[in-house]
Amino acid sequence: MSLPEVHFFTVRSKEQKLEKFIEKVTFHFQKKIPLLIKSPDQVSLEFLNRLLWSTPFEGFLPHSIDQDDLITLTFGSFQQKEVNSLFNLAISPEQLPTRYKTIYEFEDLTSPKKGEIFKQHFQFYRQAGCHLISVSP
Repeated sequence: MSLPEVHFFTVRSKEQKLEKFIEKVTFHFQKKIPLLIKSPDQVSLEFLNRLLWSTPFEGFLPHSIDQDDLITLTFGSFQQKEVNSLFNLAISPEQLPTRYKTIYEFEDLTSPKKGEIFKQHFQFYRQAGCHLISVSP
């Protein structure tokens, strides 16, 4: 099993975070590359669900919750079949990173607590031997 690329997107505001998130989801939708999005909690899942049904301004980004689809949102242990890409918004790093070819994470600098979560994720993936990529705005 090969180790995934883990892309850390540096964000300093909620607006940057939403912009990068929508950019990546749109990319996967347009290229028809399945994407699993792991939410940190039920409230965030509901927010992301509303966001994707109302973005972009001219339309929406079709998706499902806990069902196999091109774009799938989950909170919990749902595992999408035949998906190579994960956008991990959860508090914990992906415990089985070899399941994916690409993992997206935020280097979230919007608060000290979120900065600490990033450091934990970064250390976990580094120790797992993943290929780490830092993406700044």
